[in-house]
Amino acid sequence: MKLERVKETALTLNCTFKENEILAPYTRLGIGGKSLFYIKPSKWSSVKNLFRTLIEENIPFKVMGKGTNILISDRDLNFGVVHLENFEKSVIFSGTRVEVSADTALNILAYKCLSNNFSGLEEISLIPGTVGGGVFMNAGAFGKTIFDLIEKVTILNKFGEEKIFVRNELEIGYRRTNIKDLGIVKSVTMVLQKEDKKRIKEKTEKYKKIRDLTQPWKERTCGSVFKNPEGVAAGKILEELGYKGKRKGSVKFSEKHSNFLVAEKGAKFDDAFSLIEEARQKAREKGFDLDYEMEVWQDESN
Repeated sequence: MKLERVKETALTLNCTFKENEILAPYTRLGIGGKSLFYIKPSKWSSVKNLFRTLIEENIPFKVMGKGTNILISDRDLNFGVVHLENFEKSVIFSGTRVEVSADTALNILAYKCLSNNFSGLEEISLIPGTVGGGVFMNAGAFGKTIFDLIEKVTILNKFGEEKIFVRNELEIGYRRTNIKDLGIVKSVTMVLQKEDKKRIKEKTEKYKKIRDLTQPWKERTCGSVFKNPEGVAAGKILEELGYKGKRKGSVKFSEKHSNFLVAEKGAKFDDAFSLIEEARQKAREKGFDLDYEMEVWQDESN
């Protein structure tokens, strides 16, 4: 059986392997059904071999980081998940550059930069994802994006082959890149600036206070549901359409920020997806095409 070879490979490589694993606990929204399998590697060299085996066996799979921007169907899923979060957490400083592995959480990177008196991540340090996830979608906040800091990216394709791309070799836009077509992020090199530690803390605290006032980060949220159309905020569109605080079942758009989806205890995928699709259709009727900023995972056929 194909899956038996994947299991054997994963266990030989000292990875965690589980069949029919419920994904909800791995996501910020707490929504997600059973995946075909779940693998948590212990090192990057294992990821290379895993990818080769999965491709050879033609078994569908997706890659997850911290699960902070994903809405996953709570039905049984026809694909597996490779979970790339917090296993090597490699952060290496050299001059004003830092090379960091993609499984490292952004807040961990920000803390290590602070400890070494490096500035640059203050605006984006509170984004609750991994470096790899942030680079994949060109995450940003307060007018800064992660690619403002990046010099080069090491990408691992699904055949387990590595290639280094300098910044201008990649297609980079607002909350998007072409990395999905190339593979996954393995590591990045960023260029930072030396700064007084007190000043770094002050800037970080300033952005934290703004977030606390304007975004529901203490709730179960996946961040922004939709990207901002050119020239207008998606949250403003949704608020004017009456979606601020609007709910379906145990899921709602936040009362604090209309473009944030919040899941309460007992939240269901169908309620969440129905609510955001309804909002998307209403926006379309008003002339706004809203593209998802978060990811929606259903069966591979969907």
